[in-house]
Amino acid sequence: MNYKIFLTLTVAFLFALNSDMAVAASFQNGNFDTGDFSGWSGEISDRTTFQNVDPNQSTYFNLIHTPDPNFLWIAEISLDDTYWLNTLYQNFTLDNLPPANRMTLTFWVNWLPTDSDQDYVSITLEDANGNRSIDLLDGVQNSDLLNGTWITQDITDFAASYGGQDVELAFSISDMDFKVGDTLAIDNISIETNPVPLPSSLLFLAPALGMIGLFKKRQQ
Repeated sequence: MNYKIFLTLTVAFLFALNSDMAVAASFQNGNFDTGDFSGWSGEISDRTTFQNVDPNQSTYFNLIHTPDPNFLWIAEISLDDTYWLNTLYQNFTLDNLPPANRMTLTFWVNWLPTDSDQDYVSITLEDANGNRSIDLLDGVQNSDLLNGTWITQDITDFAASYGGQDVELAFSISDMDFKVGDTLAIDNISIETNPVPLPSSLLFLAPALGMIGLFKKRQQ
């Protein structure tokens, strides 16, 4: 084998795996910077009937403008005494997961229920056929949601199965205490892929191969 070629390919492989490149999925308007709900759909329900609505035209979905450049537009879902289960969702094609990469989904959320022990919030990512769903609030405490919190969940396993396919990201709130005024604020939703860090032992591979190549050259 030509050790010089082998060494070059190995170094290129190590560099590619450890680059800082991030690739966004084909997800739209995650920070609502268009000033409207472009890319999003809404659903309102009284638990017996479900109605699809344009969130730009429904009073149950609003955008709040703030002077904070990190939260310029915040989306808000609200409830009243007519519709007790409302959802903001987006259907999109999840990017394929490159080899040796992991995929994460990050967002900021603030839940303000009338009773956090009885009311309900749900944030899920699922495939278009409903065969698999990820609970994106897994491990998150109610106290964090009530104070407003950043959440990052690893969706690598999901992306390995459903990359390149249609999926749905949904934010829902439900009222169970029959008191109105519940809201869910959402902002800065992003999906990224990043290389999986290499084991430290592999970081010594390139120098070792270089020494082998040098030793081989001296023998010749």
